[in-house]
Amino acid sequence: SGADCVTDLHGRIDRVICLKCKATSSRSSLQGRLKEANEHFIERALQEGGKQQPDGDFQFDDECGGDFNVCTCSECGGILKP
Repeated sequence: SGADCVTDLHGRIDRVICLKCKATSSRSSLQGRLKEANEHFIERALQEGGKQQPDGDFQFDDECGGDFNVCTCSECGGILKP
């Protein structure tokens, strides 16, 4: 709305921040890393009865979810937040 200074209270959809070192990266970069780290996860989840929801999320049982690899900060290994 023309404001010069904007504070992102709840994060941003296009950026990811490390909660430890505060390094930022693009969400699309993280998406690529997640896809590579979990190459066959979606196919396996669907074969085991998982269902894609209307918003694009997947619902699957706890056993299948344990196979998902979460990516960490490429700078320090910290936890990432969108």
